[in-house]
Amino acid sequence: MKQLLLTLIITGLLFPVFSQKAPIKFGKVEKKDLLMDVYEPDTSAPAVVLCEYGFFDGNDLDFNHIIRVKILKNNGLQYADWKFVTGNKAMIKGKTFNLVNGDIEVEKLSKSDIHRTRFHDAYYVQSIAMPAVKVGSVIDIQVTYPLIPSEWYFQRDIPVAHSELILTSNQYIAFRKNFFGLEYLTSSTDDRYIAKNMPAFKDEPYMSSKENYITKFEFDILDIKIENYYKAYTKSWEHLSEFLEKHDYFGLALNSNYNILQKIKEIEDNSSSEKEKIIAAYREVQKMHFNDWHYLFTTERSLGPVFDNKEGNSSDINLLLYLMLDRMELNPDIVVLSTRSNGMLSPVFPSLERLNHCIVKIDVDDETFLLDATDHYTPYYLLPKKDLNGKGRLINRKSSGWVDLFPQKKHTTKKLLRLELSEDGVIKGTKSCVYEDYSAIEFRSNFAGFENRDAFIQSLLKSNPGLSISDLKIENLSENELPVKLNCELEITEKTMDLGSEMYLFPFLCEQITENPFETPYRKTPVDFIYQIEDGMTVSIQIPEGWEVAEAPQPVNMSLPGNAASVLCQVAAFGNTINMTYRFMMNQTLYTKDQYPDLKAFYEQVLKIQEQPILLKKAE
Repeated sequence: MKQLLLTLIITGLLFPVFSQKAPIKFGKVEKKDLLMDVYEPDTSAPAVVLCEYGFFDGNDLDFNHIIRVKILKNNGLQYADWKFVTGNKAMIKGKTFNLVNGDIEVEKLSKSDIHRTRFHDAYYVQSIAMPAVKVGSVIDIQVTYPLIPSEWYFQRDIPVAHSELILTSNQYIAFRKNFFGLEYLTSSTDDRYIAKNMPAFKDEPYMSSKENYITKFEFDILDIKIENYYKAYTKSWEHLSEFLEKHDYFGLALNSNYNILQKIKEIEDNSSSEKEKIIAAYREVQKMHFNDWHYLFTTERSLGPVFDNKEGNSSDINLLLYLMLDRMELNPDIVVLSTRSNGMLSPVFPSLERLNHCIVKIDVDDETFLLDATDHYTPYYLLPKKDLNGKGRLINRKSSGWVDLFPQKKHTTKKLLRLELSEDGVIKGTKSCVYEDYSAIEFRSNFAGFENRDAFIQSLLKSNPGLSISDLKIENLSENELPVKLNCELEITEKTMDLGSEMYLFPFLCEQITENPFETPYRKTPVDFIYQIEDGMTVSIQIPEGWEVAEAPQPVNMSLPGNAASVLCQVAAFGNTINMTYRFMMNQTLYTKDQYPDLKAFYEQVLKIQEQPILLKKAE
């Protein structure tokens, strides 16, 4: 496509020039912007985009992007750093403006302040760190690169005073504009789009991805038509499948080398069934180092170096898994998708730009498995939560269709505590936990973030004042297909209140929800828990001789309409033993805005349940 666009320039088949006065000129900052110390429409804003302007130049097929940012507070200094995705050729300019003793001082961006990272073929991430930035600074950045961008944000995490995009259509390249967002544009024509006083985008708890709701355009090239040349890209999913199959960094990269073939032979020699081959190949590829790049295309034109180096981006790893299974004649398929953080795929319009990941689909023994080997802690029969994003698209020479990307298991945690309470209010005993499926994945991932076991224990102690832990044992930590089991001895000193001849006992020891994540009166986006949640706990507490239960919380068995969520809590006393049974279940993965008031009230009741103490008194 790049060679074709170069031909356009050489032969003079250019776009019409669009004539509009630009709202900003790079490097021309007014003193009033430097004197500004607060953004009146949002006085809490740490920084504000004063103007962002994009213009596609039909004369040289370049896109010109200018952004001007005012830094208002210390926590706004992070907006001195910006990233842009460009081709190999990009012109970048930057200036930082400061007001010093009434005079404007200017610091230019140097080459050393720009870090370029290649992530595919001739595509780069340009990381820019503006110099001499402090509270009160105004920064200007201009980036010029070929072709249209993949997306244009009218809204950002900070307020945007003015955003304007000019993008003309033409007879040679057809592209689609997909609009996303909860906010409206100020004005819109066929080729000019303006947003004024755009509020900062605010994340909401348990929101799927801001990319589904932030106000922006996404662009996809549909086709290119020049004289006797025609090339379709995203006119349909079938065109997109054909494009990917013939792409040097996708379908044509599916070739093996000697080392790959040797590993395939080793797997086949040591496996007695097709399912064993699949699991062995999955575990082998899962050992590789994922470099945290989610990208649809491979790093190189061959997967041989990926296998040899044991490192790659998401498509390097999963296409290697596909290649190994294909060479074993197990008939795998490729599913392309957009990860959760990248936003959902449109069910209507095919989009190459939105795709940033691929996984493997395979059928064996009347079972279907979706395999993603980029996560070290996920068993072969589950997808990592990053993939649970609605639907993916099957890429197959014979057929094309949607594939559901929904969780097949729950986030299940089971706890058992056997405890003794002394007269001085100290609780001692044992705790056993079983983490299953997505709960096990979460535990393994969190545990891997600590330097060692002692660091893990210290984090538990820090978040639970008065807690002491000893004899900690963790089973199945490296066995992804098995539940994680944790056993320990504990001592707790701050879950009772001495009232002399009476004592309050708070039975939710280390498991209490401390705040309601749903505090706002209304919600803009659906609540997305990703998977169903099942949290169960059984507690047995031996109270001291001569003490009895004077008052216990009333039994609770509450659920939302349609059993969308439920909570059960029962406390019973038998002699000097207190037994508590607790079950918390989120039976849906997604809750609509209409369900939000009920969900908010449900969590408020859960908090009250967990705060209620048991009143003990000395027997008369």
